[in-house]
Amino acid sequence: MRQRGALLLEAILALGVAASLVGLSAAFIAQEKEKQEEIMIASEQGVILAAARNFVQQNYNAIRLDLFKEAETGGSAILAYPMQKLADEGYLPASFSGDGVLGHMYGQQYALIARAVDRADTGTPQVTLSHGDLDPMSTGGIDGVLVDSDPANGEMEIEALLVTYGGDPVRLGDGGDIIGRLDSTFGGYVSEAGTARGPYANFVMDITSFAALAEYPDPGHFAGLVSLSSFGVLGSDAASDGVPDPLRRCDGVNIASQEYADCLASNEIYADIVLNHHDTNGDGIADRFPALRGVTMLDCADSGNTGVQNEFLIDCATTRMTGNLAVAGPDADIGALGIRADRVTFGGDDVLVRQTVGAADENIVQPDRVVIDQVNGGQDLSETIVDTRVVRAGQTVAKPICPATTIDGVTPMEPRIYPSPAAYSDPRGRAIVGVRAFAEDVDATNWRVRLMVFVGQDFCTNDVSSPLSTSIGYHVNGAPDVAGTCTGFDGAGVQNTGDLADGSADVYELDSSFGAVVVQTRCY
Repeated sequence: MRQRGALLLEAILALGVAASLVGLSAAFIAQEKEKQEEIMIASEQGVILAAARNFVQQNYNAIRLDLFKEAETGGSAILAYPMQKLADEGYLPASFSGDGVLGHMYGQQYALIARAVDRADTGTPQVTLSHGDLDPMSTGGIDGVLVDSDPANGEMEIEALLVTYGGDPVRLGDGGDIIGRLDSTFGGYVSEAGTARGPYANFVMDITSFAALAEYPDPGHFAGLVSLSSFGVLGSDAASDGVPDPLRRCDGVNIASQEYADCLASNEIYADIVLNHHDTNGDGIADRFPALRGVTMLDCADSGNTGVQNEFLIDCATTRMTGNLAVAGPDADIGALGIRADRVTFGGDDVLVRQTVGAADENIVQPDRVVIDQVNGGQDLSETIVDTRVVRAGQTVAKPICPATTIDGVTPMEPRIYPSPAAYSDPRGRAIVGVRAFAEDVDATNWRVRLMVFVGQDFCTNDVSSPLSTSIGYHVNGAPDVAGTCTGFDGAGVQNTGDLADGSADVYELDSSFGAVVVQTRCY
């Protein structure tokens, strides 16, 4: 009994340990998933924060004018830029619409909010400048003293934040972890209404001056520093390159991905290259057509090969081209088109194939139809003789396969045969006074060739429609022994029937042993 109790206790302990391990594993997996999500959001937010800084730095005066125009209509110099604005000007990929990873996970959207303040204002927060502050003399523009770069008499400066709005709030702990993972120290999280805090509380900022904007961030959202009065654009300087991707090489790449970082760090292009023709002299007609110059190779496989001077190579498994192909030689008149392939196809059909014939490779041309333009106003070779040969009398000849119509697409075409006597002899050595060759249909794919001879005798009533066979019997006087068709004779050669001579030479059909015919076949 003691042993059973010990075993039961061990089993209970083992189950408890296993359950603890399962719980710990599940918790670890959940924590790792949350960590990866935080890294993705932080990576994306870092890219957008850098883009916002570059945008403000490169467009500082333009933003001043935008704020002045906003003040003219709304009273206060305060506005918000959607992320599409940054994307349109090349600071973010054109595919980025303003939500990104954060939008997919929490439904929040990014915006760049900005307001105009006076550097001479020592209050905290500084007051948002109004239209009256910016244009006290009603000149229709910003007062010159506010933009003369002399802080002693006041200076219009921009306070800008990268914020998120809408969607679901990010929990306090998660928000702090996300901004803590940023490479920049200027990321901020709105932990309580009207207050943004940096990572590890490295800054605390009153953001209530932006409360009039629809993009104003509530608690659980982010508010990173972009530009402050007296400090300018944070984390940037006049020597900065500004636009991170001026040629938009990285359009369409997820800015939170490693591919985006790789794109920015390289000279590779991840987007389409578009060359637009344009009008240079203002007459409304395009007269400038950009070109690619000095190109030697298009390599679909990125093999690392280099090009060859004065040669252009396309190295792809399949190359497709639309439009016309014009080949000009060194004299810009006519050149050679070289093709090294086992076949050339046109419209899905092989028109030229490379085939081994005997021990040598030969080019085999097999088009549907060939027309010679300079012959007979366009001679269709489908209508020419396709076969000429000598066959024995009585043999069959295959019909050629013809197009349904002639080149006009209307006139029907069909197989034709032209037989001519080639060689013939009478098995009995009689004089031949005439010969005729013709062909008849056997079936849909074959003809039979027939050869008739007219001999210098008249014993019978017959013609080419009822020829005599050369294998029949004969009387002693050489007359054919065919009752009802030819005159009859007895064994002594004396006529014993009515005279059946018809006044013309008797007709015999030759078999393959005594006649041959030349046949020519064509489509017509």
